[in-house]
Amino acid sequence: MKTLKERSSKDETTFQAEMKILQRMLAHDDKLKEFMTTKENERLDYKAEEAEKRAKMSELSTHSPKIVLFT
Repeated sequence: MKTLKERSSKDETTFQAEMKILQRMLAHDDKLKEFMTTKENERLDYKAEEAEKRAKMSELSTHSPKIVLFT
């Protein structure tokens, strides 16, 4: 009986340690996913801003009068 209680106690300790490790891994994965999502959104915003700038520059260059210098 004493042996069973000791084994049970040891199993409980092992279980708690493994559970702690798994919870830490899940928390890390959640933080990593959040970070990657944030970076992706930042890049998408940057690409949209760059496309907008290019479109504006293209629009300005096609609609603005051209100055020709004669020498």
